Amino acid sequence: MNRIFTARFQPFHMGHLAVLEKILNIYSSNIIIGVVIFDLNDASTNPIFDRLHPINNPFSFWDIRRMIASVIRERELDVNRQISILPIPAIQVWWSLTQRLLPTKRTWIAPEGEYLNKDRLEFEKLGEKFETFIPPKRKTSGKIVRYRLAFDKDWDLLVPDSVRKILTDIHAENTMMRLYSEYNIANLDETDLR
Repeated sequence: MNRIFTARFQPFHMGHLAVLEKILNIYSSNIIIGVVIFDLNDASTNPIFDRLHPINNPFSFWDIRRMIASVIRERELDVNRQISILPIPAIQVWWSLTQRLLPTKRTWIAPEGEYLNKDRLEFEKLGEKFETFIPPKRKTSGKIVRYRLAFDKDWDLLVPDSVRKILTDIHAENTMMRLYSEYNIANLDETDLR
């Protein structure tokens, strides 16, 4: 049985790492890390709070895949098991494609929480198996990392070392500064993002 854990990973941060490590401690099966890919043409005009907006999805699947793979190598998480990283389209129109990308014997896994009930109902309607687990205490979010990147505020403490190197290599600070400027987002207080 393959277990599938999905998120946007925009970018991969210490909270994702804590969840992934917990998953690896709970399950002995192979793990598929699904990077949720949105059609950014569906975004609304609310840049900060819309999950689809480009400001909340600045990194490509390939950048994210590189981040996750580097953490798996750095932490030696794939010892005695296979961990795959695949793109997972977010819109149901692409569900047939998603099914072809994934093994037939699969169970979706997710930490209990904010989006869980809606997602679980959608998956169950599609005949998919779904399991939950109690997540570790979450100390950060992608939104906070992106905000700190945009305003150069100690973002590097919120991501694993190998991800920090990749974000530096791809000039993530400049990208986020440009996006925040382009969408005219003032220097918000970080508590506004929680």
